[in-house]
Amino acid sequence: MVTSDSSPERIVTPFSQRVLDDPLPKRYQNLNVGEYSGTTDPEDHLAKFENASPLQQCSDGVKCRIFLTTLGGVTQRWFKRLPEDSFRRFKDFRKVFLHHFSSNRRYHKTPWSHFSIKQGSKESIRAYIKRFNQVSIDVLNATTEILVSAFSQGLNDNDFFKDLVGNPPTNFDLLIERATEFFNVEEAQAARKKEITVPVSTTVHEGVVAPVHPPRGHRGAPPPPRQPERRPEAVQHVEMPQEAPRRWCTYHMSGTHYTENCFALRNQRTNNNHYRRRSPNRHPYQRHNNPPKREYPATETQ
Repeated sequence: MVTSDSSPERIVTPFSQRVLDDPLPKRYQNLNVGEYSGTTDPEDHLAKFENASPLQQCSDGVKCRIFLTTLGGVTQRWFKRLPEDSFRRFKDFRKVFLHHFSSNRRYHKTPWSHFSIKQGSKESIRAYIKRFNQVSIDVLNATTEILVSAFSQGLNDNDFFKDLVGNPPTNFDLLIERATEFFNVEEAQAARKKEITVPVSTTVHEGVVAPVHPPRGHRGAPPPPRQPERRPEAVQHVEMPQEAPRRWCTYHMSGTHYTENCFALRNQRTNNNHYRRRSPNRHPYQRHNNPPKREYPATETQ
């Protein structure tokens, strides 16, 4: 008698047989929690899954199989390499999952990190509360006293800070309720100032156009920084080549030669010196200017 092995092939999986045998609930729908790629915080993905799984009223074994469908990419390959019959409960699957991807966990700040948050000089109360709450998300086990104290110390010296000092809140929720009243008033005042402030229109009078000035207010953009005046650079002194003097003789009143090279003037000066040596008390031209008188013989008259 020939027998044929018609039994289905057994699938090797890290889940136990008990996990695989748990039936799905009626009207089951897939959970829309997204896939985990192995690069983000595993606690965020696990918290999102655990918050959505009670809606399906799943058993422990079904939760293991559903959580496997939320893994994608490298996390699926990691699951296949796990030894057989590793998970009998969802608690075991959760523990191994968090341990393997623990390097991707986000750093959680301490409650004392709130004291480093300070309100900016021009920051509104609403923006300060939003920034304070963002830090509180990453802080675990922060008490009400620490939250109220850190929030109050980070405020500027405004009306809200004076109100908190005079009447301290008992918990952080009451502080946020009182802060809501203050930033509503703050935003209403800012909107009122914006409506009242009207820009000066451009007017033309006798050909002169009046400039349009922007509205003044605490929310206006600050003027651009004044640029330092640029001084002109010192002009470097450059000596220009001088032209050669032209030839000129003051004796002949001509430009054929220089006065100091004039031979006629030199000879005249030499002759003058010669006459001065011969007759120092007499002018060299005296004999020409005063010639001797010539005597003529007397003529006989008839």
